[in-house]
Amino acid sequence: MKIAAFDAYPNQNLAQDLGFEYTSLENLLNNSDVITLHVPLLPSTNHLINLDNINLIKKGTVIVNTSRGEVLQTEALIKALEEGILSGAALDVIENEKALRVSKKQEFFPQLNKLLEMDNVLISPHNAYNTEEAKEKIQQTTIDNIKSFLNGNPINLVKPK
Repeated sequence: MKIAAFDAYPNQNLAQDLGFEYTSLENLLNNSDVITLHVPLLPSTNHLINLDNINLIKKGTVIVNTSRGEVLQTEALIKALEEGILSGAALDVIENEKALRVSKKQEFFPQLNKLLEMDNVLISPHNAYNTEEAKEKIQQTTIDNIKSFLNGNPINLVKPK
């Protein structure tokens, strides 16, 4: 299996250590059997996959989004599923998720209803992190952060001095 990644800030040491190679977004879309999205929501990643580039995806590809719903434009996703560009989608996040939690009225989200009716779409409740291993890792990271801070050597700083 060949693993390729697109990143605006490639880390070649990481790629070498983990055994993957960086490529352009266009090349990744053209050649991948499975595309998984793992990016924060930033202005540069909002609708990273969209109507302008969805047709670049290799026919039959499966897409998985566990990052943020707005990274994958819902309109483009539906188009690609209906036209057979994508053979399936697994979504742990959806666009406008916050609004859905507030209103809880699906009639305001016709695109979501359309996705829910598709046999080749799996939607989970923004819960992909929720495993025993992930919870243990979160607990251990929290303990490590507290110990390091109390010892005067804080770790995992957002903006290290």
